[in-house]
Amino acid sequence: MLVSLENSMEKRYTISSRWKVILYIIITCFASSAMYMLYDSVSHPLHIQGVMCAIAIIALVVTFYFFVETKNWAIIVSDYSIIEIKTFSKAEIPVKDIKGYRMNDRVIMIIPRNRLYNKIIINSYNFINSYQELISTLRERFVNLDGTD
Repeated sequence: MLVSLENSMEKRYTISSRWKVILYIIITCFASSAMYMLYDSVSHPLHIQGVMCAIAIIALVVTFYFFVETKNWAIIVSDYSIIEIKTFSKAEIPVKDIKGYRMNDRVIMIIPRNRLYNKIIINSYNFINSYQELISTLRERFVNLDGTD
C-alpha cells in the first residue's frame, strides 16, 4: 500500500540569516585570535609555547565546532514528527508520542510521552527564522504543559 505525501506538511526552521552573520563574525574573531596565539607562541620560552599551542588548538577545534553547528542546526516539524538536527546528534519525537510543550521567554521544550525519546530543548528560540510560526504551530497542534503540573 502506497501512502501519498503530497498533502503532508514539513517545515524546516534554522538560525536566521541575521544571527548567522553575527555568529560567523564572532567565530571569525575567535579563530583569528587563536591563530595569532599559535603564531605568537614561537616568540615565547619553550615551556610556554606548549601551553599556548594547546590552548590555541583547543580554541580552533571549538571554533570549528560552533561554525558547523551554526550552519547545520535545524528543527523540522512535519505531520509525523518533530526533529532537532545538531552536528553530532539528531533527536526525533513522533507526533503521536508528544505529550506537549513548555515555553518561557528564552526556551521551548518539547516533552515526549515516553521516556524512550529525549526532550527537544530549543534555547534562545528568537534566533530562529520564523520563530513566531514555530510557536503558533506548537500552540495549534500540542498541549501547553505550563501550569498543568
